[in-house]
Amino acid sequence: MMRLIIPTLISLITINLSTAPAHATSNDYVVLESITVVNNEIQIGENLEFELEVSAPKNFLWSPLDSNIDGKLSILLCGDFIYDQDLNDCNYSNQQSKFQLRNVSNISSSEIGNFIFYRFTVYGVPVTNQAGQYFPYLIKLVRTSVTSPDFETHYYYFNNANPTDGFTQVASITTPEFQSKQITVTDPNSIVPEPDPEPEPIIESTPEPVIEETLDPAAPSTTNQTPISQQVIQSNFYLPALKGDENWKPMKEIKGNFQDWKRIKKNSINGSMNQVTKSDGALITFTSSGDALTLRFLGGKKRGSFSIYVNGKFIERVDTKRNKKTQLMKTWEGLGSGKHFIDIVAELDNGQSLALNGIQSLRT
Repeated sequence: MMRLIIPTLISLITINLSTAPAHATSNDYVVLESITVVNNEIQIGENLEFELEVSAPKNFLWSPLDSNIDGKLSILLCGDFIYDQDLNDCNYSNQQSKFQLRNVSNISSSEIGNFIFYRFTVYGVPVTNQAGQYFPYLIKLVRTSVTSPDFETHYYYFNNANPTDGFTQVASITTPEFQSKQITVTDPNSIVPEPDPEPEPIIESTPEPVIEETLDPAAPSTTNQTPISQQVIQSNFYLPALKGDENWKPMKEIKGNFQDWKRIKKNSINGSMNQVTKSDGALITFTSSGDALTLRFLGGKKRGSFSIYVNGKFIERVDTKRNKKTQLMKTWEGLGSGKHFIDIVAELDNGQSLALNGIQSLRT
């Protein structure tokens, strides 16, 4: 392992190299240097954000958005309500997918000596909807080996001195301390509101005459159409055609290999592949663009429910159980312009499954 003395970015010009902090760089691997908390206290439903710093040899092309056979970079959280102090470990009870953060943003990099240092934010909302103290339990870096990036992943556990490659410890790299990087998640409903001030005296006046207006019942409601940070409008008054139209793109299947999901062609639409799971808590993530999104899925007697999150914000719980097999669809509007990260989390009882046909986005 090569240790390099470097200055901080802010004082790069004025600081003497001999007084700069050391980094755990390596000529052979991509290395997790540090992790910091962006916001120490948030409320349920808001994003948990961590800033990571990662180093890589200058001649090795790497990005926090990369993927390999083990998937993409992610953070697995632990909450104080599942942490076992005696074992110094977390008991997930097969619910790990509800504690994962996968979204990456704010990527920047700087070149110092023979290495490139990447800084970026990893964020998301744990699907636990539970208040408490959260800290990173496991940080997964992919494409970590310069010689075999497509096959090597490093797993940084909070209670291990060194990361592992899935089989053995990588003794040349040290795990940075991150159990103390805690975020407090509070429940706004448990906060006792301050008493209302004494009301001002009401002065009665002659009311203005009220003019009643006849509304067109066929016109869609435009009230409550507020930004995604406040509310998403759920609407079925305009559902797109399968092959698209002047406003909507054609349906496309949700591609990719996701943990606890299988791609199955049975009961699919237009020969596309369905994403199917029988695991409660199974998570599937994709992107959409534009102000609206339509999701197509299957209904039936043994179908379960799912929750949908847009940019880490919980939107709605949808029940797909029906008396007979049927193809269903639902549209959400008011997402805002630009690119959106969509998370679907399965909520299934024993014997139930969830099947997603595909998605449709607005033309831009």
